[in-house]
Amino acid sequence: MSRFFALVSLLALAGLLCAPAGAADLQDDVRPFISIIEDAAVASDGYAEGQFRYMSYENYNAIGFGGLGAYRVAPQVEAGARLAFASVDPDQGDSESGLTDLDLYARFTATETAEMRIAVGGLINLPVGSEDIAEGTFDFEGFGAIRYGLENLTFLGHFGFRINGELDRNGHKTDRETQFLFGGGVLFAASEQATVTGEFTFRSKEYEGGEGALQLTPGIDFALPSGLRLRGAMALGLTDGAADIELIAGVAIPFAQE
Repeated sequence: MSRFFALVSLLALAGLLCAPAGAADLQDDVRPFISIIEDAAVASDGYAEGQFRYMSYENYNAIGFGGLGAYRVAPQVEAGARLAFASVDPDQGDSESGLTDLDLYARFTATETAEMRIAVGGLINLPVGSEDIAEGTFDFEGFGAIRYGLENLTFLGHFGFRINGELDRNGHKTDRETQFLFGGGVLFAASEQATVTGEFTFRSKEYEGGEGALQLTPGIDFALPSGLRLRGAMALGLTDGAADIELIAGVAIPFAQE
């Protein structure tokens, strides 16, 4: 584990030292994949993104179809919502499917310069999802995030906490731990259309006796002439608390305020 963090630190340092001088770019049109909410980006107007996700764990697989929409409700505030339909297929037993809980979030730009933006935000998880797929809980998350831009590199970072509500599944109640989360990443503008992304994210254990989730996620974001963005990533689980592999494919659609 220590070697992994040392490697990430060396790569980040190398990027800072090797980046060419020039105008900074925070690349707000490009979002991370795992920490898409825990970010310091602010939509120029608004956007929506549809996603497909496939997750493979040790004892089950899951797929999800969903979307996230965000809007710049004030010059320094972005607000949005996320909802999905998911199906869980265990190695033993019947598969289950249903809606996930509804995430509502907002983030506020605390300070901003030409090269850097720091934001703080919060998320409420509303229990509208199906208990059959371990949804239906009321949770709260608070976070801080930063973007630091160079000419063709943008560095990302975030930290926060999540207070999880009790899970009630078929009358069986399970306590869930308060989680701590942090992560970092980089956006590299390889061309005018293509941006290569990289993230590492960590969440502490959700259940007593469990393990935290550490993921390393390379991806790509490609802008079409129409304004649509084609996005894809593969998250690699580095601890037992994370999916062994997670595949993400999405289409982001920007829209302008009237």
